[in-house]
Amino acid sequence: MKKLSESSLFIFVLLYLSLGTKGQVLLEKSYSFGTSAYARSGVLLFDSTYMISYSDGRYSRFQSSAKGFLHVNKNLDTLSSFLMPEFGSIYQLIKIDSNRILGLGYTTNQNINFKARADCYDLNYTYQWSLNLDTMRGNNVITSACIDTNGFVYLAGYQDLDTVRGFNSRVFCIRITSFGAVDWFKFYDWGSPLQASNSIAQMENGNFMVGGTTGALIVGMEIDENGNRVAPLRTFFTPNQMFYTTNALVQPLPNNKFLVSGAQQGGYACLALTDNLGVPFYRFNGKGGICFPTVHAADGSFTVFREDSGATNSRIERIRNDGTLMWSLSHPNPPSRGHYRYYLGVLPSYDGNGLGYGLFDRGQTTVLLTKIANVGYPAPPLSTPLSVQVQSVSAYPNPTTGAVVLGIPSLVAGQASSVAVDALDMLGVRHQLKASNDLGGYRLDLSGLPAGLYHLSLVVGGQRYVARVVRE
Repeated sequence: MKKLSESSLFIFVLLYLSLGTKGQVLLEKSYSFGTSAYARSGVLLFDSTYMISYSDGRYSRFQSSAKGFLHVNKNLDTLSSFLMPEFGSIYQLIKIDSNRILGLGYTTNQNINFKARADCYDLNYTYQWSLNLDTMRGNNVITSACIDTNGFVYLAGYQDLDTVRGFNSRVFCIRITSFGAVDWFKFYDWGSPLQASNSIAQMENGNFMVGGTTGALIVGMEIDENGNRVAPLRTFFTPNQMFYTTNALVQPLPNNKFLVSGAQQGGYACLALTDNLGVPFYRFNGKGGICFPTVHAADGSFTVFREDSGATNSRIERIRNDGTLMWSLSHPNPPSRGHYRYYLGVLPSYDGNGLGYGLFDRGQTTVLLTKIANVGYPAPPLSTPLSVQVQSVSAYPNPTTGAVVLGIPSLVAGQASSVAVDALDMLGVRHQLKASNDLGGYRLDLSGLPAGLYHLSLVVGGQRYVARVVRE
C-alpha cells in the first residue's frame, strides 16, 4: 500500500510538471443568476480565494442589471455571494487591504442615467463606505482603479456631458484615502469630444498612466501623484480600421514597456506591446474578440483569450513581454448554435495557475469561471513610495448647517493659528476657505457654500488631513 502511494505521488508530480509546460483547462464551472448574468471583474485575495463581480439580470428593467459579488475558492466552489440593492455595473474590483474590497463603476435608475460610484465592503459584505458622484451632470462612470504602497487609491473615469448623442467628453481622475476621503479631483481634456478613460496604473517611476481613447486612437496620459500632467499625450495604438475603439487599456509592464489592448466596432480586436514612447514592437489587429487583461504575471508575461471569427473556438494564449508566444490552447465552443464562451479577463494565482472569467451563453447567459494551468504568478506592485502622507479625521457636527470642528490631534492643532482648507464639491469645484485654531481644534465655517457633500483637505505640520462633511 505504501509503494502504491509513492507511485501515485510520483505520477501526480509528473502530471503536474507536464501541465506546467503549457496551458490546459483544468476545470470549468458556470453559475446562473436571473435571466442574464456575466462576470465583469475579479480579484485574487490573500487567502488564495477569488472575489468576482457579476451582473444579475434577475430584476432587469430596460436592460438594467443589479450588481453582485461571488466568492469562490481555487476549485471554483462557491463560498458566498452577495447582491447589492441597486442597478448598475462594477467595472473593476481591487483589494484595499487584507479584509476590504472596492467595487467601482456606476449605479443607474433603470438605465436612464449612469452615476459614477465606488463601494467598499469587507469580505463578509458589510458596508464600509461609498464614493457617490450622483451630483455630476450627464452620465459618468468610474472605470478603473489602482492602489499605491501608501494606501492611496487612484480612480479614473469619464463624464458624458452630451447625454443625447453619447459623447464621452471629459476624463477625470480622483485620489482618495483607503477610507473614502477625497484628496484631489481633476478633469482633463484630451482634445476631442470623443474621449474616455478606461485604465489607470502606476509606473516604475512612481507616476501613473491613464489609458483610454480619443477618436479612433488608444492613448495614454502620464500624471504625477498630485494629478498633474507631466508629459504630452501618447498614442499607443492607431487601428487599421477607423472604428471607434472601446475598452482600451494601457498597462505598465517592467522595463518601461506597456501592454495595450482594446476592441473596435465591427468585431476587430487590437493588442500591442510598446516601448515607453508608444512605439510597438509587437502588434495584433484582426477579426475576433479579445479579453482585456487587467493584470500580468511576475515575469512580465500575460495571458489573453481570443475568440475566433464565428465564435467556433476560444484560443487561450500566454505571451512573453517581448511578444513571443509561450503557449497557445484552442478551447472549442459547444457546436450547438447560441452556445459560446466569452472571456473578459484572467487572474494569475499564487500556485501559477489562473482564473478566467466571463460569460457562457447557452440560451440563458451565465457567469463562466475557468481554471487554467500555467498562466504565471501575480506581479508585485510597480509602485514607489510617495512623498505625501494623508490621514482621515473626524468632523463634528456632521451634517452641519455651517460651522464644523475638525478632529485633528491637539498636539498638531497647536502649531498654527489658522490654515488654508480646500473644500471640494461633487462637481469638481474647489473652494478655498480658512480654518481657525479654536480650543485645540480647527473650526471651519461652511455657511457660505451651497448644501451638499464636501471633501475637506488641509496641511498642518507637514501632514495632510482629510475629512468628508455634509453641509445642510
